[in-house]
Amino acid sequence: MPFCCDAVLYLIVAYVEPIMCLFQVFTYLLGFDFGARQNGERVDSVELPPWSNGNARTFILVHRQALESDYVRENLMHWIDLVFGYKQTGKAAVDAINVFHPAVSIHVN
Repeated sequence: MPFCCDAVLYLIVAYVEPIMCLFQVFTYLLGFDFGARQNGERVDSVELPPWSNGNARTFILVHRQALESDYVRENLMHWIDLVFGYKQTGKAAVDAINVFHPAVSIHVN
């Protein structure tokens, strides 16, 4: 499983920056048929939250402002501990309410 985790970390690092810079990644323009959802809607562009008014540029701008905020700068290390650090397993994970059902956790032997 370590290889899988390394690959995921690489993908996160490799793709987070482009996603947070390029509004085009949220708009589907190529015309491939990805099928339909269970409700019959066609799968194409990302459905943006209402506060962005359907504007991918607004969505990117607000997220970049949030990621560059003082709050995130001061608390990012806590998220890193939960996702990649010592709060993934054991008592620290229980104390942080960061435990998962064994069926979905890679940390269960």
